[in-house]
Amino acid sequence: MNFQLREFSDEKVFWATIVKNFQKIAPQKIAVSGGSSAQIFDFLPKESLKNSEIFLTDERFVSESHPDSNARLLLSKNISSDILKSWRPEDFESPETCAENYTKNLPEKFDLTILGVGPDGHTASLFPHGEWLDDDFIGKRKCITTYTEHFAIKQRLSFTFSEIQKSRNIWILVIGVR
Repeated sequence: MNFQLREFSDEKVFWATIVKNFQKIAPQKIAVSGGSSAQIFDFLPKESLKNSEIFLTDERFVSESHPDSNARLLLSKNISSDILKSWRPEDFESPETCAENYTKNLPEKFDLTILGVGPDGHTASLFPHGEWLDDDFIGKRKCITTYTEHFAIKQRLSFTFSEIQKSRNIWILVIGVR
């Protein structure tokens, strides 16, 4: 696995570099978590998303109209509902059924997965010290349910780490002051 770690002291240079690399990759199948990683859509020109499909790596088990919904966050970034492939938790009675259904809509591989890191170290609703980090627990599943006590919305939906790792490119955006 190749990786590159870059630190930026200038926010404008950071976002210009992100946009330049996004356009270089020209991803069509994109997976993105919510939170700080969704900021990328504030900087990307709309034509960068032409012919793209955007999938959420994770979601809270709430309706898309809920203020804490990742789908709502992305739609507020002027992402068209035509290209956003959301979990639609409001259509399901349980998180487990929702996760099983979302799995059916996933492509074999993503061109780009964009993740952020939460204040407790979680990414894509995969919280530290959870059973969802155990390969024996997740088996061959692509999507799972997770749970947290640290945030208001406790029930979550997420890709597994193995599903995230299949992506051709993975960006982990750590945004904040050092």
